[in-house]
Amino acid sequence: RRVHPISTMVKGMYGIKDDVFLSVPCVLGYHGITDVVMMTLKSEEEEKIRK
Repeated sequence: RRVHPISTMVKGMYGIKDDVFLSVPCVLGYHGITDVVMMTLKSEEEEKIRK
């Protein structure tokens, strides 16, 4: 298994409440994404990503 930048829905992550797709680090398995690697963001980064 490897970590790849994959565009996926991030609703519920980083305080995002809408249906938004972003490229985030994901672990890929045989049947697709098995895990999303949560990055530690500064509060100002989280605020900018929600805009």
